[in-house]
Amino acid sequence: MKVISDYIKIGERSFVKSLIPQIVGHGGSFMFWRLPNSDEKNLIVCNSSALMQDEISLEDSKTGFALSPFNPSEKKLFFNADLIFRFKGDEIVNGP
Repeated sequence: MKVISDYIKIGERSFVKSLIPQIVGHGGSFMFWRLPNSDEKNLIVCNSSALMQDEISLEDSKTGFALSPFNPSEKKLFFNADLIFRFKGDEIVNGP
């Protein structure tokens, strides 16, 4: 097996399937997405609960994931990115 950035090369599916139960089991959150027409996928792990905010300034915020309801008067959620992984094909190409 080839070692990449301190990780043993494993497939994306195996890695995500093993990591998600650990995240949820410890009270964390995760966001996993792919942009349209892209073969790159992203995984953000937040080890704490989301911050509920009236407003989120993207310029002043930490690295993370923002979720905003369509109703502007409702609170917005912000998840800190404690861990960030990027996948291309079936390989981790970027991680902590």
